[in-house]
Amino acid sequence: MMAALRPVIMTGDDFGLNDAVNQAIAETHRRGLLGSASLMVTGRAVDQAVTMAKGMPALNVGLHLAVTRAEALLPPRDLPTITDKQGRLGRHLARTGVLYFFSPAARRELRAEIRAQFESFAATGLALDHVDGHNHMHLHPTVLSLLLDVGADFGLKAVRLPYEPFGPAWRMFGGSPWRLGASWLFLKPWTAAMKGRLRSRSLYCNDYLFGMSHTGQITVDALAGILDNLPKQGLTEVHLHPGLVGGTEDEEHIALTDAGIRELFHDLGLYLTSFAAEFQEASGRAS
Repeated sequence: MMAALRPVIMTGDDFGLNDAVNQAIAETHRRGLLGSASLMVTGRAVDQAVTMAKGMPALNVGLHLAVTRAEALLPPRDLPTITDKQGRLGRHLARTGVLYFFSPAARRELRAEIRAQFESFAATGLALDHVDGHNHMHLHPTVLSLLLDVGADFGLKAVRLPYEPFGPAWRMFGGSPWRLGASWLFLKPWTAAMKGRLRSRSLYCNDYLFGMSHTGQITVDALAGILDNLPKQGLTEVHLHPGLVGGTEDEEHIALTDAGIRELFHDLGLYLTSFAAEFQEASGRAS
């Protein structure tokens, strides 16, 4: 007997970063379980990604907001506080976070860069499914505030909540419970505060996110473990980084297109959804 149907979002991040990532996302969408992608408008292959997305109308595309460890969209002369001479945004997450929080100049520049990335996404003509953050930096209170303020001008309806529950993650991936537990304890109050802020603005978000603690390491067995241990209540997103390296499929590409994984997905009563679809359904229930 098939289990009751449950929705899950399967997202590929860094769409537009380079040709290899673009090809992998297209392939895992056409042949596998990838239903959504997050577009990195600062990526060097963003034009290719947009063309691909327009040829895959079932692919739900969101904005992968990049405010760290990426090339800025605006030129360095416009962002002297938050970029280096090559126009790259901060590589050191903690140091960059402190700068964003305490420096008025950094906040002004950050607002301009965030607006530029929203404008770039809008110019593609793609529907904005959701917004998330490169390195999950949208969890930072300053970045989140600016994202919400600017996003309101662009029809923002949904934001990824980067909350990976400790118990299931540890059971599935193993490793040091102290390291994983410390990370969970640190992030939990921030994600709780973030969820409250999103709800106060009537924005939609997922309840759980898997793939955070083992980014880029989701094998067939790991993905099977995630799917088999999804929380029974609430909406789960699984985010991955499929990519092709030297023409060889990486582990996450293989996992997303594995026949056994697709069969398990069906047997568990899971179906692909998107932030936009869940927002629309939630809005219908509320009206």
